[in-house]
Amino acid sequence: MCGAWNFRRGGAGIAHHTLFVIGLVALLPFLATIAGVLLNSWLGVYIRSYHRRGGMTFAQKAGAVGIMAAMVLLSTFVFIPAGSVARIIVPIAGAVGVLTIIFAVPNGKDE
Repeated sequence: MCGAWNFRRGGAGIAHHTLFVIGLVALLPFLATIAGVLLNSWLGVYIRSYHRRGGMTFAQKAGAVGIMAAMVLLSTFVFIPAGSVARIIVPIAGAVGVLTIIFAVPNGKDE
């Protein structure tokens, strides 16, 4: 049996798992708050720009598509092993993301 889930150790094993679950439950609300604050501070400028312009400018769309294409190619040919199903799924998901940016995201006005 795996050592981490071996309950035959008696009270110490059960206490360890109980304290782990209590700590995890106590931290979950804070993790959501911290993530929201960090995302707002990092991405707030881009979100406000999107709302002010009414969408993404051509340059922003081109940059987003370029970064997405680079990451999909890097993931597909460098990090995913040959013969893996992910080598098919990742480019398809990337293509869906690119098409979404091009056709579904509104064009913003340049300032």
